[in-house]
Amino acid sequence: MAGLFLHSPGIVLLDEPTNHLDGTSRQRLYHWLSQSKATVLIVSHDRALLNQLDTTLELGKGHLEVYGGNYDFYQEQKRTQREALKAQADEHEKTLKQAQQKARDLAEQRQKQEIRGKAQGQKQALPRIIAGGRKTQAEQSTAKLKEVHQEKLQDLSGQLRSVRTQLHQTQPLHLVLESSDLHHGKLLIEAQHLNQHLGESSLWPEPYSSRFVPATVFEFKGPMGRVKQHF
Repeated sequence: MAGLFLHSPGIVLLDEPTNHLDGTSRQRLYHWLSQSKATVLIVSHDRALLNQLDTTLELGKGHLEVYGGNYDFYQEQKRTQREALKAQADEHEKTLKQAQQKARDLAEQRQKQEIRGKAQGQKQALPRIIAGGRKTQAEQSTAKLKEVHQEKLQDLSGQLRSVRTQLHQTQPLHLVLESSDLHHGKLLIEAQHLNQHLGESSLWPEPYSSRFVPATVFEFKGPMGRVKQHF
């Protein structure tokens, strides 16, 4: 804080600058930010501090996203982005299901046509070479139609996977506190007569003994997966 006020630097990098500041010192920092003409880059979990800034940067996997506003603006933009991706995913899923159903209907229709054509050929007693030629044409037509629909389904499936991946990466990190799924009384750590000696002094006047039994599980969920830690 003193360095900021005394030296008036042109470029300032701050890492969690409000972690050990009281309310008065935080207000001084906020005031300095509002008055300073310096280029300031801040990494912080302090939302009040982040709302003092006019640009928010999000560091993602292999890219840096720039949002032209403070933290509240960034949150609103992320919410809008998630809603848009969710709508895209729903639309792609609907289109894919319709295409799959159409492919099944066409396959069933083609199969019925082939059965009817075969029956008519037998009734009309067509020469074998003509009947064989018609069969070959029908098989080629069916294979080509199947290939076209298969390519369309693969393209739709790829689009759906891409949107779902983007949607998963935009999900916010959640902290869930719930009861431990370990059975009651599960012993994780037991210490008997534990102490640490520093020269002639000891960390505890008497050796320390303890039993550690978990009561709570912390669950962290985010774009990269889920991690559980028992306490």
